Amino acid sequence: LLGQKVSIVSRKVQTTRFTTKGILNIKNPGNNNPDCQIIFVDTPGLFEPKKPLEKHIVNNTISELNNHEHICVLYDATSNKKKFLEFAKIIKNINLNKNNSSLIINKIDLIEKEKLLIIVKNIQEIFEFKNVFMISAKKGQGCEDLINFLQIVLPKSPFLYDEDQLTDLSERVFAAEITRE
Repeated sequence: LLGQKVSIVSRKVQTTRFTTKGILNIKNPGNNNPDCQIIFVDTPGLFEPKKPLEKHIVNNTISELNNHEHICVLYDATSNKKKFLEFAKIIKNINLNKNNSSLIINKIDLIEKEKLLIIVKNIQEIFEFKNVFMISAKKGQGCEDLINFLQIVLPKSPFLYDEDQLTDLSERVFAAEITRE
């Protein structure tokens, strides 16, 4: 969504240990929308914790959810049944505001369209998200619709970060995270 890497990516689950902000600055010349800054807050994933550190990370993530104007819950379309059941249990146990949250199904390029509709139907039976977006972050499919939506629903305010800033991470922390990746 930002066009650049700001957080580590790994096949290993629970790689993200702390919240990272990605800052998207949008110029809207000649259209009705003013210039815009969207701050994406990447939290550690939600899962069933087993160790004390994991419990701490999950509790911090859940408390973090209520501090933002709009919550985008990301679901990997390629998840297996076990991961879906864990996702369902977590969604039932966190207190989401239907009007303030959207479901984002990612990796739509890797799954058949008919299966995508079944995934959305199954998730909507657990928690009825007001908005559902299907994207391929890697290929950019559906991302423009999501960005346009967020420009409309997020409250107007002065920019919180410099227009050339991409993340809230220091270069040192970012370098350490990339090394850990």
